[in-house]
Amino acid sequence: MSRFILLPCLLLAPTLAAQSRDSLIVAARARTALADYDSADALLHAALDSTTPPGPTFSQQASALFWQGIVHFSRGNDSLARLSIRAALRLNPNITMEGLGESAPRLAAILDEERKARGPVGVYVSSDVDVKPQRTGGPAVQYPAALARRHVDGLALLAAVIDTFGRAEPVSIDVLKVPDSALIAPLREMILASTYSPGRRRGQAVRTLIEFQITLHAPPPPDATALITRARAELAAGRTGAALRLLGDALDPATHATDGERMYGLLVRGIAESRQGRDSAAQADAAAAEQLQRELTSRHIPLAPFLLTLADSVRHGLHAANASAAADETIPQLLSRPAATYPAEMRALNVTGTVTVEATVDTTGRVIAAKVIRSPNPGLDAEALRVVRESRYRPAYRNGRPVQATTRAGVTFVAH
Repeated sequence: MSRFILLPCLLLAPTLAAQSRDSLIVAARARTALADYDSADALLHAALDSTTPPGPTFSQQASALFWQGIVHFSRGNDSLARLSIRAALRLNPNITMEGLGESAPRLAAILDEERKARGPVGVYVSSDVDVKPQRTGGPAVQYPAALARRHVDGLALLAAVIDTFGRAEPVSIDVLKVPDSALIAPLREMILASTYSPGRRRGQAVRTLIEFQITLHAPPPPDATALITRARAELAAGRTGAALRLLGDALDPATHATDGERMYGLLVRGIAESRQGRDSAAQADAAAAEQLQRELTSRHIPLAPFLLTLADSVRHGLHAANASAAADETIPQLLSRPAATYPAEMRALNVTGTVTVEATVDTTGRVIAAKVIRSPNPGLDAEALRVVRESRYRPAYRNGRPVQATTRAGVTFVAH
């Protein structure tokens, strides 16, 4: 049998989407007053939904859970009422009946029993302390590399219980809102590694539940040359996998590497791939680096002596490796290509640079597939693809026979 509680009647907001979580709870209270428990329950579930940003605060969760308990009680289910009220007390030990005791003495008794079962109040909400906890030190949030490359920024909303020693209690940490879920773990680690001044009530340090927000800014993209230099150090230490990960970051378009830096990265990646026995990939990177070297030379851009030495070393090393593995195994060699026509719009905008195209060359030397893998501007891609598709190659050979193979080619657009 349902139990009816006398509650003040409140107007319902017109749509769920337009309501804040607080107004959803107010609307649920109005539905409860009208004994429309199904609607009240639906509104409270919406208020507790953490998948819709921004997530509910601890205070909102406590209020919604408490009113869920009232709905369960009104439906005659004391067990579910106790569970909801118990969950509400965990979030806000100081929650009260707000004048409902006279109309629902049994409900007031359940609240009192659950409060006594918890013992003395162990956690205060920040509004009930005289001095709120303050962060006094700790590390910055460690951005995942993928998010840094995508420049993911935004606001994070967090909550935690700060103990009397100024540390966050691990089980209490709740990340309520983040610009990307990959930041949840780094945020938790930051909170755990931070120190705080404890909250104080009547001069005594107390455990305090606080909510705080952090404005997150992605760090600037890493310097490509620095990443490649670190990769060479990893190679020297025998950690080829770590080197390849660094080189992947260095050659990512987000780093805005120059052609000289890309040449450097391709050469070092070729060395790493060769050490892993990935000779085809190593040859493709070496060929792309050689193409970049020719383009830079034709544009009268001087290259550092160490880079020229490294290029020679990689070429000789790959040739030696190829000779020992297969005396006549080769990669496609460019024989001819049509002239590139500078797109008028790109010329007017003074867009310059090199479009790198990956091409599949068949056994007759014709390009049968091509795709852009790096470009300074999409407006240059169509012309670069045309140039590569109409190019002719000497096919790759293996064991004296022509074979289909993949190579890379660069098409450079320079305003004259």
